[in-house]
Amino acid sequence: MAADKIPLQIEALVNSFLKVVRTDPLRQLTTRQVYILLAAYAAYPGPVTIKGLHETMEVDKPALTRGADTLEQLDLLRRRGDPADRRSIDLVITSTGRRVVERLAGL
Repeated sequence: MAADKIPLQIEALVNSFLKVVRTDPLRQLTTRQVYILLAAYAAYPGPVTIKGLHETMEVDKPALTRGADTLEQLDLLRRRGDPADRRSIDLVITSTGRRVVERLAGL
């Protein structure tokens, strides 16, 4: 698959996901929060970081942190310290978050 088609496929998945989410109790999720959740799902069992999301999405770090805060409050994501770099915080999707993504994406 050509790398230039990946962003279009991700965008299509996010749009499909948002259509379903808006009819679900999780309808308050923003597009940015869905991207964070999908990135965490794609990285599982590994983490994603705010820094990595910032570089990939070109969104400011405070906005990403606020998005991660909401996802953590909904038990879709959890934070954990990176033992190799105490300044870095890893974001890991929870089992609830994985189930939500799989249910809403029809996986």
